[in-house]
Amino acid sequence: MKKFLSAILAMTLLVVMAVPVCAEGAITTLPDSSSTKDVTATYDKATVNAPATVYYVTVAWSEVSNTIKFTEGTKAYKWNGNTMYYEEDAFNSVADAWTGAAEYNVTVTNQSNGTVNASAAWASANGITVDATVGPDVAPTTAAVDGSKNEIDFSDTTTQGTAQTGTINVKIQTPTAGTITENATIGTITVTITAGA
Repeated sequence: MKKFLSAILAMTLLVVMAVPVCAEGAITTLPDSSSTKDVTATYDKATVNAPATVYYVTVAWSEVSNTIKFTEGTKAYKWNGNTMYYEEDAFNSVADAWTGAAEYNVTVTNQSNGTVNASAAWASANGITVDATVGPDVAPTTAAVDGSKNEIDFSDTTTQGTAQTGTINVKIQTPTAGTITENATIGTITVTITAGA
């Protein structure tokens, strides 16, 4: 009999132990919550790989007028019966003479993707003395050729800026000294193109 009661008591104990405790306030729940982490990315700005400066400059010469001429003088002679020689007749002789003047326009066009400056200079040649005036009748000696306005859209090469043009005027005066014996160069106009600042 004792064994039977002991068995029932043991089973009751097992059942009691298997039942969870349901006392008020014994069960707790977590409140709603969250945890966040920002994920970032680095940014590399695109760069335009512009080409190196390319210079495309044209120089056009325009002769406005050129009437410079050298006329060789002629000497007249007369017979001197007393000396039995020909003597120069100063009254009827004609001296060497230069006449006329010349004028040129030099037009410089800049189609580069950079700025340029243009200047002109005159230099006499072959022993001829002659002066020239450079500029500013048409434009200053340094022509207003500004490539900074040649804006290039690298994505569309058909969209180009307007070419910049400047004109330098050169007036060559009548020579004052020197002679020539045939058609000859009396001087040279030199146009110098340099990269702009």
